[in-house]
Amino acid sequence: MTIEKNVALIINNNWEEVKSQMRHTWRKLSEEQVEAMNNYDDLVDRLCDVYELSKDDISEKVNTFIEKLGLEPNLTYVQGIKESIYENASVIKDKVMDNLQYDSLKKNAVEVQSEVTNYVKKNPLKSIGFGVLAALIVKKLFTSNSR
Repeated sequence: MTIEKNVALIINNNWEEVKSQMRHTWRKLSEEQVEAMNNYDDLVDRLCDVYELSKDDISEKVNTFIEKLGLEPNLTYVQGIKESIYENASVIKDKVMDNLQYDSLKKNAVEVQSEVTNYVKKNPLKSIGFGVLAALIVKKLFTSNSR
């Protein structure tokens, strides 16, 4: 995990504690600006605007700030994220498998349609005979049930 991602995780897991310390470190931030922030990305973006520094410079300062606070990532939170990722991956896998089955069925249906079309073209009289026979059977089934 990169330092920025680790710091982001620490900040996002300890946001309330981080917010309470931010005003002491970055005095140009107003109380409203601090309250409007919700995570690492908000903090970095706001500090870039207020202090007119590059994102890299601000990220380095935020890293130092977090090191001084001595905060650690919440491992329970990390485990929850990991489990959520696995669950989402399982759902995605199921959807992909459903799509693969659909594609396979669609391909089979197209092949059957093609074979039937070719048979009808090669044997038009037999095809008409099968059609008439099928119609008579269906008629017989429906007329015998209606009595």
